[in-house]
Amino acid sequence: LQIGRAQLAGLASVTANNSEASLAFLDEKSARQTLDSLREIPAIIEASLSTIDGREMASFTRDEPDRLPTWLPWREISITQPVMLDQERAGSLTLRFALGAMWADLVVNLALSVLALLMAFLVALILARHLALTVTNPISELSAAARKVSHSGHYSLRVTKQDNDEVGTLVDAFNDMLGQIHRRLAADETAAH
Repeated sequence: LQIGRAQLAGLASVTANNSEASLAFLDEKSARQTLDSLREIPAIIEASLSTIDGREMASFTRDEPDRLPTWLPWREISITQPVMLDQERAGSLTLRFALGAMWADLVVNLALSVLALLMAFLVALILARHLALTVTNPISELSAAARKVSHSGHYSLRVTKQDNDEVGTLVDAFNDMLGQIHRRLAADETAAH
């Protein structure tokens, strides 16, 4: 909003400077030509050039200004720029600038932000699922096997290794440990008989 106001103030200042001669000579045709150049900017919905005593020399109003909801704040910006001649005020230029384009840009940017947020959420969800499948599930299987071994005493049980990563190394170590315990128990049973 501040950027739009600054741009409008700059445009009003330049247009006011271009209107000095029109006001100095009270040339309505020249004043109309100066304001007609503002018609090229669709967001300017009204422009008016008046003398110091308030007489309107030229003006225009758009036939179809942007229709924004009445509940929407800041539907337009209005600015009045003094027109100076030799350090004295000769009149004023008033511009009304519709903010429909700004609101449209804001809605598009907001929609793109929401879309980017949803995409990031979906990527995070996919990564979390992948993480659960590659890390959490093998660890859960390892934990379940450890519980079965501790409850049943069957040291011949083995866990299936899924990948050659850190979890795979842990599964290998667990299976080796069970193998060593199973061999020691078998050796102890053979020695006892």
